[in-house]
Amino acid sequence: MPIVAHDNTGWADQIAGLVPGDHVAVLSTRSGTGLRGRLAGLELRDTLFVLSPRAMRFVFLFRKPLSEPTVAEQVLKTGTGALRIDACRVNNGVAKQATAGRRTVKWGVGEGGSSYEKGTGAIWSNEGRWPSNFILVHGTACRNVGTKHVRPSPSGTRTTALGIISDDNWKAKTQKDSRSWISGDVPSWECEPACPVAQLDAQSGTSASRIGQPRGSAEPGQGWGMTKTGAEYDDVGGASRFFPQFEDDTALLAWLHRLVGC
Repeated sequence: MPIVAHDNTGWADQIAGLVPGDHVAVLSTRSGTGLRGRLAGLELRDTLFVLSPRAMRFVFLFRKPLSEPTVAEQVLKTGTGALRIDACRVNNGVAKQATAGRRTVKWGVGEGGSSYEKGTGAIWSNEGRWPSNFILVHGTACRNVGTKHVRPSPSGTRTTALGIISDDNWKAKTQKDSRSWISGDVPSWECEPACPVAQLDAQSGTSASRIGQPRGSAEPGQGWGMTKTGAEYDDVGGASRFFPQFEDDTALLAWLHRLVGC
């Protein structure tokens, strides 16, 4: 059975009951907790940084070593070893589908690629962004007051991704952009001055997620490294929307329980 605990709850005493592939998530203020888990025979799989108004903490993500050659085989045998990523994505609340017509998506300059077809109904991104290693927790005085409408920024000239102009000449291109800066409704919080969510959004300002351009389009190199498939998030708000954020530690611990499959 996975373990999710604060560092002062005697979590190390429960390790003996773990099966191979079980995870342990420990919320701690001490960097030495990572070494403590490794000395107890656990693998340190990841470290998450948790920022809240009154503390900077870590979540040490351990796993009991696998007994099978691969994670897939361990999951099939014991149901352990993998994280529940889809249950913990940073949700933007928007389901996206492939929107372009049938086309070949070329990977770079050479031949090859894949294709998709409009109207297939495939859902590309209905659960939100991949959970990050940086986590935000609101202050005790912060209040969620619903949503607010964000007005679009004026269109203007922006620099796109690097495009290949010729085989030996790389150049950043600019183009008129009236699409990227959209308006929309975003969560609205009344935050205490020290809240990291409010501070991050104040520093970043409001932005809209960029929309990709198809590789192999009419302009050479347009959208290099970024493909428009309909899977883009197409949302608007401050930079805090890219990271998991929680009202308090109770909500954070519940999210960690989902992550490790408790």
